[in-house]
Amino acid sequence: MSLLGRDDETICAVATPPGKGGISVIRISGSNAYSVVRKLCSFLPKRPESHKVHYGVLKNNETDIDEVLVTFFRAGRSFTGEDTVEISTHGSPTITSMVLTELNQWGVRIAEPGEFTYRAFMSGRIDLVQAEGVLSVIESQSPRANRLALKQLQGHHSNELKTLEDELTWVLAHCEANIDFASEDIETASFEQLSNVLLRSQKSIQQLISGYKIGKGIQEGLFILLFGHPNVGKSSLLNRFVGYDRAIVTEVPGTTRDVVEESIWYQGFKLIFSDTAGVRKATDQVEKLGVQKSLDMVEKADKVLLVLDASEKVTLDPRLTSLPELGKKLIVLFNKSDQSIHDKSSLDRVMTDLSKSFDLRDTAETPFFEVSAKSNTGLDQVLSYLVDEYQQYSESQESAIISNVRHKELLGKAAVSVEKALKLIQSGDSPEFIAFELQSGLMAIQEILGKKFDDEIMDRVFKEFCLGK
Repeated sequence: MSLLGRDDETICAVATPPGKGGISVIRISGSNAYSVVRKLCSFLPKRPESHKVHYGVLKNNETDIDEVLVTFFRAGRSFTGEDTVEISTHGSPTITSMVLTELNQWGVRIAEPGEFTYRAFMSGRIDLVQAEGVLSVIESQSPRANRLALKQLQGHHSNELKTLEDELTWVLAHCEANIDFASEDIETASFEQLSNVLLRSQKSIQQLISGYKIGKGIQEGLFILLFGHPNVGKSSLLNRFVGYDRAIVTEVPGTTRDVVEESIWYQGFKLIFSDTAGVRKATDQVEKLGVQKSLDMVEKADKVLLVLDASEKVTLDPRLTSLPELGKKLIVLFNKSDQSIHDKSSLDRVMTDLSKSFDLRDTAETPFFEVSAKSNTGLDQVLSYLVDEYQQYSESQESAIISNVRHKELLGKAAVSVEKALKLIQSGDSPEFIAFELQSGLMAIQEILGKKFDDEIMDRVFKEFCLGK
């Protein structure tokens, strides 16, 4: 998609979902929007009033196409910032196709995905963060995700980023003043004052970045991996978590060869469970591929449920403990607890050994639960634990919670620049070097907001939008 330079064209698209429905809405935006629609809807007045709805029959010459409602939004008071018309027709794909054909014949082209939102951004109606918020609102799958996206659309995220922009600009201006007036007796902010402002900015950036995992989890769901040796009950647990027999369960070790995935909703959060092949020395090529996929899935997962058989002595395949990223995500489930051979002191010893295997500081870092897929005990506690971190963070956090990887990447660049600038200030380095780092950090923040952009950025932001938005 290359939208730059096409802003002067009048565009149209169906803004409602495809298929049959009660109504369909066709959106037209651009300088010729009203004049073209009036050729098809002769009942419209020559001088329309913004936000007023008109009823009549839309025609192709003298042939009636449909009874419609037409609403006009004057430039400056519309979503795109341009003259915009919305035609509400009956929800037939045949009707919308006929209307679009008529509009095309009068020089109105079909909009590209996200082009209406792009025009809203280009007209200054919204910034780039809010534009991305539009898509997040459309794609939100839960009340929590909707609230997160709506905050972004309403400018909550943008306000925090603009505060960061103002702080970095202020420090940069004083650094440049130190450069320009170094030989004159003009008082500028001290390095201590500059350092204090940057420390505040650094804290805000780190807070935004640390919230990304939470935001992504709220928006997309939490990826939960059931992981461990064969025949410890991973598939049985999956079936219990999702509430039906999603995975095949047999007494034969290695029944699961591929990833079996299913999702549930729990306390307003989407949990995506993945059952994987048991990790062991594979007996055939298919199982070997399944085991490797299990190991690869650890990196993707938000949390890893390491399932152990409580009815047997616990031993671990070296491949389970050789994954450096596993320890941070680990939750241990002692399944078959109704047949457990372990008392509390025995379980504590197992957890101590696990902590050493995964190079963790102490057992407190690794939560564990005694569960039974057979008797369905302990599973609610596991589910509550999985969402607790996300729930507490999203309810207590007053600052914006980001869920967009573009924002995270650019905030990471800004964080590096601010950290370098702070070190230069604290070591008393030249203002020129400090200013260079601050310019890099400021540019990253402005790129998030869309104050600096190019075709590549626009393509990345708008490529996932649907037609009509």
